[in-house]
Amino acid sequence: MLFEDPTYSYVVFPVVMGLATEALNPIIFFLFTSVLGYKTVGAEAIPKRGKYLEKLETIDYLYITCSRLLVIPFAYHFLSFGLYSPAISRSWDELTFLNTIVATGLLFLIYDAVYQPFHRILHLPAFYPYVHKHHHRQMVPTRGNVDAVNVHPFEFVTGEYMHLFSVYVLSKVMDVHIVGMLSFLIIGAICTTLNHSRIDFTFPGIIGSIYHDMHHSVYPFQNNYSQYTILWDRVYGTFMNRKERDGLKPPGVPRTDAAKSVN
Repeated sequence: MLFEDPTYSYVVFPVVMGLATEALNPIIFFLFTSVLGYKTVGAEAIPKRGKYLEKLETIDYLYITCSRLLVIPFAYHFLSFGLYSPAISRSWDELTFLNTIVATGLLFLIYDAVYQPFHRILHLPAFYPYVHKHHHRQMVPTRGNVDAVNVHPFEFVTGEYMHLFSVYVLSKVMDVHIVGMLSFLIIGAICTTLNHSRIDFTFPGIIGSIYHDMHHSVYPFQNNYSQYTILWDRVYGTFMNRKERDGLKPPGVPRTDAAKSVN
């Protein structure tokens, strides 16, 4: 049980999570554009390529709603593991550089080591039409978290619980502090939102929203499968950088037709 009082666990916690989810988009857009000054849509930032899903349909709203509801039990289980598992350190006296900063970085590496091949499997012809195809209806992500969570429920649940799996795996080989866990979750939510925002945020050699934008816009979507770090795409030979993308000629059919061919 996350809290001893069921009211907090089953009423207050879902409400707080719902408010936090709604607040994520405006906070990140304001912070990165108005405060930090990152560029957004435009030729000088991330140019649009492909078909823009301008109007969301009923199925989109259904999937977005499912994702926002499913994040509640995931967050409940994630925080419960951090608060009650003997494998996780919680005392401020136990907080170290290794079990927070280093652990956070390793958690992202573990996550994408699992997510990258999972994502590639979703692109296999045998599976793509039934799950992941819906997410690729949007070739020009602009809505941040809204476009990020507009995925099939199976894909969303699997991707979310990979975060908990990553913590579990790392806690088996080294000390992990709950601060490291929370940093992993919060930074991950920010990165996922940026990946679907067209805010041109890049941490050279590690992560960049442009890389995930390429995954959405460069047909047939066989590059940059990782959610966070580009390391595993480099290892598996599926990484595409900005220069390669900009030098691409349109595929064998016009961009708009290429978009239609996967819808």
